[in-house]
Amino acid sequence: MQESKLLKQLKILEKEEFKGLYLFIHSTYFNQSKDVIRLFDYLRKYYPVFDSAKLNKEVVFKKLFPKQVYADIKLRNLRTKAGKLVEQYLINLTFQQDDFQRKKLITQIYGQRNYYPAFEKNTQQLLDSLEQQPYRDACYFYDKYLLQKDYYLHIETAKKEQTVAIMQDALTNLTHYFSLERLFLGIDLINREAIFSEKNHFNPQQAAIDLPENNLICQLFQGIIALNKNQTEADFINLKELYLNNINQIREIYSKEIFFFLTNHAIRQLKFKEQLYTQLLFQLYELGLQRGLLLEKDKIEPGTFFNIVSASSKLKKFEWANQFIQTYQFHIAAPYSEETRQLSISYLNFNQGKYEAVIKLLSTRRFTNLFYQINVRTLLLRSYYKLFEQNVTYYPLLIAQCESFIKLLQRNQKLQENKKHATLLFTKLLKVIVESKYTGSYNREKKQQFLDIIHQSKGITLQGWLVEILDHLDTTIIS
Repeated sequence: MQESKLLKQLKILEKEEFKGLYLFIHSTYFNQSKDVIRLFDYLRKYYPVFDSAKLNKEVVFKKLFPKQVYADIKLRNLRTKAGKLVEQYLINLTFQQDDFQRKKLITQIYGQRNYYPAFEKNTQQLLDSLEQQPYRDACYFYDKYLLQKDYYLHIETAKKEQTVAIMQDALTNLTHYFSLERLFLGIDLINREAIFSEKNHFNPQQAAIDLPENNLICQLFQGIIALNKNQTEADFINLKELYLNNINQIREIYSKEIFFFLTNHAIRQLKFKEQLYTQLLFQLYELGLQRGLLLEKDKIEPGTFFNIVSASSKLKKFEWANQFIQTYQFHIAAPYSEETRQLSISYLNFNQGKYEAVIKLLSTRRFTNLFYQINVRTLLLRSYYKLFEQNVTYYPLLIAQCESFIKLLQRNQKLQENKKHATLLFTKLLKVIVESKYTGSYNREKKQQFLDIIHQSKGITLQGWLVEILDHLDTTIIS
């Protein structure tokens, strides 16, 4: 029964919602089946994971009907009835939390039942409440269109003189809704193309037809299109400032889309201008935490958690990073929550110069996530290199680490070719740099050769760090 639809429905409920469901099921107004009550009373003991062996179908049936022979169809019918009650509860819960939608529904009911005075009054109140809200997005235009359309089509409204003007306004709102929604979905396609290298057929010029004038959401979406086309720092900073300065006027669904576009763009730009985009990225992450944009059902994605620690520690905001880890470590989404925590702590230690602590922590942990395995090995190499800078006796160990990692990457069949190539190039180049320093052959000509390799390669891993250690070699070796 663990894979039943009913248990999957129950798993999506938050703790307080689950408590409310208990009261809902026990209400005789909504449920008069004692069998359903007994089923929920039995299941509630296993919330929220529902992974007990006592949830086996035969065990559950025996508990509910101890004197009867197991009948699968009876249990399935009972689950179906219970599942419909959960759906009804979710509908009720949604309307309790959204006063506008609740009032919109009762207004439609008044219109259908021809209670015109209440229908007309409620329609005007809903239109007024829309104008009082700060949002001027697709949802705003669509809600206005529906209210005006229903009002226009009511038989009593047809007798009024202003009906034509009402419908003309409704058509304008419908046009704006479709234009903004088309632009919104196009922006999502742009986001996916940047992340997954998917080709799309979105035409920004076509999507820009019939957009409302002087509209904040239009300006933000068009800013994303411009940034995607031009990729300039000025475009990014202007878009970020427009977003931050007007965030209270942006509905959450749009705010999240814009936020994740900005953060993903900043992450992609780190390899070109690390210091600038790390600072910009950190500002966005601070905002995302303050606004709750980074948590979904009280969980934060492992990659996001790691990126936040990485950005803050690179900026030497060590106390902030440590406080973030302490506060959010138990909110990391499964299944790699512990691996994420350990790797994040290691990055913090590395940026604090605690290289031996990094080696000790990572050498005694097993990482199952392939992305983390690669990050662990590169972080270990960087830590051994920093120790080698201080003490040349680390040379044999560092070279052995490089050679071992090269062989591991060459044998790996699961890693994407571009990622494998970028990491292999990093490791081989680091090995050559180390050898040139150890043998005393490093000079300005060698440095230029290394820089040419870095700049001519397509996406070499940790490009900025390699340039940094070459510049440091200038001060320690080149006279």
